[in-house]
Amino acid sequence: MRRTESRRNVPVQPPTDLTEANTHSFVALNLAELQHRSSPTRPQTLIPPSQQQQQQQQQQQQQQHFKMRRVASKLSLMASTSMSSMRGRSWVAKATLAFVLVVIIFWHTYSASFPGTTAPPVSTKLATEPIDVVGLALHATCIVREAVRGLNEHVRPRRIYVITIGDCEAFNAFASNVVCLVEDSVLPDLTKKDVADRLEMRMRTMSGSGDANEIFKGRSLSGWYYQQVLKMGASRHIAGLSDVFLLWDMDMIPLRPLTLFEPRRDSDSVPSRLEDGDSPLRTHNAILQVGGVVVEAYELSYERLFGGQKVEYARDHSSLVVHHMLIWRPVMEEILQRIERLDSTSWTLKDGEDEGVVLANSSHHSTMTWANKLIDSANEKDLELGFSEYTTYASYALQKHANVYTLAKRCTWRRYPYFSWISAAFRRYVMGDSNAPCCPTSFWLGLHRALGFEFIGYEVGHNAALCMYDPREPRYGLARK
Repeated sequence: MRRTESRRNVPVQPPTDLTEANTHSFVALNLAELQHRSSPTRPQTLIPPSQQQQQQQQQQQQQQHFKMRRVASKLSLMASTSMSSMRGRSWVAKATLAFVLVVIIFWHTYSASFPGTTAPPVSTKLATEPIDVVGLALHATCIVREAVRGLNEHVRPRRIYVITIGDCEAFNAFASNVVCLVEDSVLPDLTKKDVADRLEMRMRTMSGSGDANEIFKGRSLSGWYYQQVLKMGASRHIAGLSDVFLLWDMDMIPLRPLTLFEPRRDSDSVPSRLEDGDSPLRTHNAILQVGGVVVEAYELSYERLFGGQKVEYARDHSSLVVHHMLIWRPVMEEILQRIERLDSTSWTLKDGEDEGVVLANSSHHSTMTWANKLIDSANEKDLELGFSEYTTYASYALQKHANVYTLAKRCTWRRYPYFSWISAAFRRYVMGDSNAPCCPTSFWLGLHRALGFEFIGYEVGHNAALCMYDPREPRYGLARK
């Protein structure tokens, strides 16, 4: 059964304090050791193992898992014994140990389901042309800073383009390869106000009134649609952008090398436009990650824009809205040109238009044209979640370019960290962090790295009250000017 978009508040990260450093290090090291012990043995040969070998492997994996659970049980017993011996100690120390106990029990119970217990990701270090990253951020924050650090460590892009409303000085200080772009300078003939005006026109048509700048989940409706338009239009309008680039939500933090490519199985299926040059797609398929939340409201927009075609989902029925995506610019160009040529009253191509034709020199096309049609295609019954750039691109790529894109075999990320609301509350109410209790910490990132996740999200706008986050205030978790 499909999951629907939740509108509840979400948790964020844990406490870090010098008084807790030894406890955190102890837990992180032991979790890393347990993770290592839980890794299944993999054959070192390309020849498929016999049935007897497979049975031996399964027995080894079971034995390793049982050992891991015994170790976790001992740690749980040690922690509970320590709790009983802490009578008279400060309640802060007791709360800290109780938190550690919860983490250990969680590991003890659920460790077999973590992505780190399966095969490692394909290396992203390909001997091809470098790729760029494009991301959007309202302000420079402690989360964006960690995202930039993680991208440079685990993806190693040539450039990281960050599109924002301003304060480029703060973004450029994060890394030497950050290129800051002010949002209204990216698209030649479209601004956030244009998007807001179009949305309010639709609102008035549906209900007689509406405010596209009203804040919800830490964002405005106009801002939410505008950032999607910017992501799609960046492919056309950022000069010098790599032919294959990584679209990345800057509130997602990489923890280890990302699974972005896998070797192409059939060399004869290489598209003709990739036969020359050193694009990574010449020898590898781009992987579309899975595990996103299903939002059925996205489906109507895609059906309108693409002649009744249905949205693509993963094999496990999760969505492909995974907060990042490898974009091949020719595919994005096809999408934009099709939307431009649509008649938005009937949602069909205009008379005489050939669906398969992609026009050259398209940079002169009006952004207003396709952006307005994109907004008009949004589901009027749920305008807050009426369109998804990730759903649109991934579905089209799988339907039209199946020889370039493939689905991931498993989910390797989490949208929110485990227990993060406990951590945020602890930092705010116990440790007195009245500035930014939801900033990522090395302990929390290390914990999820040990669990095998490739990246995790910190969407503080979804829990703005607990995180003390105000989208109108710049530099969350950073030194203010």
